Formats: sequence, C-alpha cells, structure tokens
Amino acid sequence: VIVSVVLFGTANDAIPKVVEISSINNLYFILAGLFIAVAVFYSISKLPDVTSSETVEASPKPNSPLIVLILGFLMVAAAGPLANLTGISSSIFVYSSLFIILAALLYVYFTKKDQAELPKWGAMQYPQMILGMLAIFMYVGTEVTIQSNLGALLKEPSFGGLADSAIKPYISLYWGSMMVGRWTGAISAFSLSKAAKNILTIVVPFVAFGVILFVNHATGTDVGNLYVYAVCIAIMIVAFFIGQEKPAKTLAVFGTLGAVAMLIGLFTTGHVAIFAFVSGGLCCSIMWPSIFALSITGLGKYTSQGSAFLIMMILGGSIIPPIQGELADSIGIHSSYIVPVLGFSYLIFFAWKVSIELRKQGIDIEHIEAEGGH
Repeated sequence: VIVSVVLFGTANDAIPKVVEISSINNLYFILAGLFIAVAVFYSISKLPDVTSSETVEASPKPNSPLIVLILGFLMVAAAGPLANLTGISSSIFVYSSLFIILAALLYVYFTKKDQAELPKWGAMQYPQMILGMLAIFMYVGTEVTIQSNLGALLKEPSFGGLADSAIKPYISLYWGSMMVGRWTGAISAFSLSKAAKNILTIVVPFVAFGVILFVNHATGTDVGNLYVYAVCIAIMIVAFFIGQEKPAKTLAVFGTLGAVAMLIGLFTTGHVAIFAFVSGGLCCSIMWPSIFALSITGLGKYTSQGSAFLIMMILGGSIIPPIQGELADSIGIHSSYIVPVLGFSYLIFFAWKVSIELRKQGIDIEHIEAEGGH
C-alpha cells in the first residue's frame, strides 16, 4: 500500500499522479534508510554468540554451469546497451538469456554422472536440486511478473482503462495477498492444538484481508469493489486444508489454483479477470518454503551449498518480467499473461516430479517440513 501510494498517489488526488523517476528514487531512498536502520539496530543490540560447524562443500563440477547461468542473468540486464551497440533487437537478448539459463540447468540434469564423480558435482548431483533451482526461478519470476505488468493491463479499455490512482488498490491487494497467505502459513509454526490451528486457518486470512481493506480505506480508496475478493480468500483457505501442511501436496494444490486463476484471467475481462490475476498473490504466497524444503531434502553435507544455489535463482524475478514485456509488445498485454500460466504449470510438474525423485532415494515425502518463508 505504501509503495502504491508513493507511486500512484491516493484516490483523493485532484489530478491523477504520474509515475515519475523521482517517485521511484524516493522508494529506493526509503529502502536504503531501512537497511541503515537495521544495521544500526544490530550494531547496538546485544546478540548471542553463534557458531556453526557446517561448512559449504567445495565442488568443482558446478562451476561451469554456474558461470553460464550468471552470463544469462547478465545478458538480460545488459539487453538495452547490447541492442544499442549491435543494432540487434533487445528482445533477442532477453529471449536468449532465458534459453541459456534453461539450457544450463537441463544440461546438468540430463548429464550422466559416474558414481566416482558424484561428489565433484556437490549439490547438483541431486535431481531435486536442479529441479528446485528451476522451480525457484519460475516461482519468483511468476510472482514478480504478474504484478509488474498489472498496471499496464488495468489501463486497457477492456479492464476499465483505469488511471494510475485507481490502479493503487489492486497493486496493494496483490502484495497484500502475499501477506494473507504467509500469515496463514505461519500458523503451523506454533505449537497449537489441531482445533486451534483449524480455527486460525479460517480466521487469520480474513483478519489480514481486513487489514488490507482498512489501510486502503485510510488512504481515501473506495474499497467497495474489493469485498468480492473474499471469495478468493475462502478458496485459499480450502486449499490450505487440502495441502495438509505437506510441501509437495501444498505446492501442487496452489500451483493448480494459480494456473487456473491465470487461465480465467486470460479468457475473461473486467473485474473477474482482475481478481483472477490478483489472486496469483495468494497462490504464490506459500510456495517458497514448499519448494525450498523439497529441493534440499536428502542433500546431507551439501545442504548449505544447495541453499546458496537456490537463493541465486531468485534472479528469475529479473528475467521473467522482461520476457512477458517483450511478449506483450508482440501479442498484447492481456495475452502475455500466458507467461505466468507456464510458470505455475512448471511448479505443478515440479511437485509431481520431485516427489518421484525423492521416493527413489527412499525419502518419505509425507513427513517433510516446509522451510522458512520468503
């Protein structure tokens, strides 16, 4: 809500606010201030001395694929300058970066590894790690791209042709949906009776939704159009019960809901499509801990190394949105939302495939616990 107000202004603004570079710069200044505040807090706080005996295992084989991945990430970052320098369309560099990243991961996944050389591959010797790296890439990319292109979508005539100030509540609702899901997912971290957890799983999402409505109302937004979103909240609650706090099942359920929501958004217009796309925030909210848990299970001494590989793949958030942007230029912003459909589809595949791979290793996926949220 704060970000949307800074960028788009409030609904009470007499003149719709235009998103300017200065507005974006102010957000970075605020973010920098927050980082400084955190640093000061930790510098003056009495923190316990904590040591860890766990080391990151050195493995030579992943070096080449990692270098290729980094080159892919750098290519999309430099797509504009490269286009100006070579005269080649920037879209070529954007699409090429995605191809390079996927090719590197697929190469590692399908490369036959001799038993004697397995330790040299480190965490990448495990199929769940390679699948998980791509899953984090797709998850973060999907999460970011839905919102990144939402503003442009809502300016389309078929979506109401909204002004910037009128877009604000939908942007805040999307990120608020992430909060709704994560608050709900956090319930399992507390030692509560099953009955208490069930009650909170129903109550907490609506409390979080109420917070979103209240804050939007406080900034002068008419939240009457947002009430119907409670239906999406109710569906998410049902999904939590179906998932049973099991990472693979939870990921499959929320991935399916995400794909269905994106398809509904693709084939409809107006408020139905808007809320379908916004509900992608609910679907993404619980995915990080599920993907992380499934990816590092069974890695043993390579867990720290594998965790680092997974964290690196959050750069998918810098690749997928430009891909959708390039596609929007070709087929239109509405049709470009096929991109998050593909992202959710892979996450469904990952939930199924990684379960098979873990069972092959004798791991009981029914008793895997989700890791910390993102």
